[in-house]
Amino acid sequence: MRRLSTKNSTQLLSPAYLFGALIVSILVPMRAHAQAVTMLPVVVQNCMRNAAMPGVTVGAKNGGSGISEIHGHASIPLPRGMKAGDPVSLEVYDPTDVVLLFPLRGEGEHIPSGAGNYVEMHVIRTRDLTMLQNAACLAGVMALASHRATAPHHSRSTSPTFFQLAAFSPDEQNQAAPLGLINSAAADRVGFSVAQIEAAMAAFSSDPLTWKSVLLTAQIDFGNHDPFSTILSFGKTDVEFGIGWWGLRRGTLQTLLQQMRNADRAQFDAAMGDGLPFIEKLIAASGTDAIDMANRELVDSGSSSRIKALWNERFGQLGSNPTFQHIQFQNLQPWVDKARAVTAQYGLRSERGFAFVYDVLYSRGRVAEYARVKAAFGGFREKFGRDPDEAEKLLLLANLVKSRLGVHRRDELISRAYAFATGHGIVFGRGVDLDSDGLGMRDMRTGKPIVIREDKSITEKLLQGWLPDGVFGSPTDARPSTTLPPSTPQPST
Repeated sequence: MRRLSTKNSTQLLSPAYLFGALIVSILVPMRAHAQAVTMLPVVVQNCMRNAAMPGVTVGAKNGGSGISEIHGHASIPLPRGMKAGDPVSLEVYDPTDVVLLFPLRGEGEHIPSGAGNYVEMHVIRTRDLTMLQNAACLAGVMALASHRATAPHHSRSTSPTFFQLAAFSPDEQNQAAPLGLINSAAADRVGFSVAQIEAAMAAFSSDPLTWKSVLLTAQIDFGNHDPFSTILSFGKTDVEFGIGWWGLRRGTLQTLLQQMRNADRAQFDAAMGDGLPFIEKLIAASGTDAIDMANRELVDSGSSSRIKALWNERFGQLGSNPTFQHIQFQNLQPWVDKARAVTAQYGLRSERGFAFVYDVLYSRGRVAEYARVKAAFGGFREKFGRDPDEAEKLLLLANLVKSRLGVHRRDELISRAYAFATGHGIVFGRGVDLDSDGLGMRDMRTGKPIVIREDKSITEKLLQGWLPDGVFGSPTDARPSTTLPPSTPQPST
């Protein structure tokens, strides 16, 4: 959701759009009154965020449709009884060569409240190769092509996925072409060939696990929105941006912004506009000082979780710039390499296993002391007379993560850990199914299904948090040997 800035409102708002926005402002004064909303204002742009897309027929599921005008604005009639804050599914009907990229599959948006608020729809015209030169556009194409019908949760399905992930070492990945990663039928549905998408991927990163990490951020953490351009406020405790969730609290966002400005000062300064003096001060600030500054300047006074529209536009320009997208990739890669190494060290082979480790490392810093991981796996062997299978290892790891959590956000983080361990669950209030997003119980190197035992009694015991006796008596000085370069921005936790 975005809010119209005064900078653009005079130029962009047509009388018909103003009428649609007025209807919304009249019918949605407060969520508490539960008044119905009849019209949804939207703005249709290309996925590079540099041009409006007029003449596109867009609609809401079970509702009506509208046609975008010269500046991309449209008003969509909503189904009866919908209210501000309700989820809404968006669709593109015509022309047939225009595909909705963000929000992915039209999901993840909510009806805004208040005059001037609107929803952004980012689209791509099929067969337009210039769009694949932009990482955000490419990520959207790849996410659409990777999504498939939900498979059974035990993941024995042999359905082809868009990616066939290869668990290469850093040396191997430099020698490996990204061949065989793409399902040609899935690629054809969004209007591009396998070769075209592979070439576009390689221009940013030929490492498939890096791209998987990007898509994971888009679909899980950023609610199906463009992961390169999204900036979020977390209840005035932090502000995070980009595919690596770079944040102010740990100083990673300041580092990233400085790297972007060093790479292309003219484009960076142009994107910030008259907000540049503030950004210069923000880059120089650290910790709570930076967060206090952001809360005063970046965060909408009406909601501690919403960024002001003008700053959304400015960071959107940074995120849609290919030069700055490359910098985001460069800062993300060390974390992907670390997750790959830890995944292998724990004896995990699956796409889901990589997703679990990557998510915990980036959001929490460490899964668990390595000695405790070994003790947990060894204790399982002593208890049940066999080694844990892939799914059981992930549940043991989730229980180790759970054991380390404090009170702050405990329930949310436990839910997240089990969602990644089991492949399905609730994260940030949204249903997650890693299988349907191409991160299933399949071998990272071959793409073949990994057979699991599905012992219901053991699974139930693990889901209740069981860990072997003696795990917490293990020494704490043995841990994964992989470390990050000192210059690498650290994650916000």
